[in-house]
Amino acid sequence: MPQATRDGVSIYYEHERSDGDGRAPVVFVQGLGFGRWMWRWQREAVADEYDVIAPDNRGTGRSDVGLPPLVP
Repeated sequence: MPQATRDGVSIYYEHERSDGDGRAPVVFVQGLGFGRWMWRWQREAVADEYDVIAPDNRGTGRSDVGLPPLVP
């Protein structure tokens, strides 16, 4: 499962590779409270030409909810 972890909190993301010519990837970042599913149609529209990276915001989808303590 692709994820990035920092301070004990994991953020899930999907990285879909295209058959394109090595162009820079498109990163879909959604508003607070929404997950990667919000961009489904847009991701499908560009997937043939661009690599697509779509993370779940913290607390949505497969990403962790937890916040690290402010003071250890």
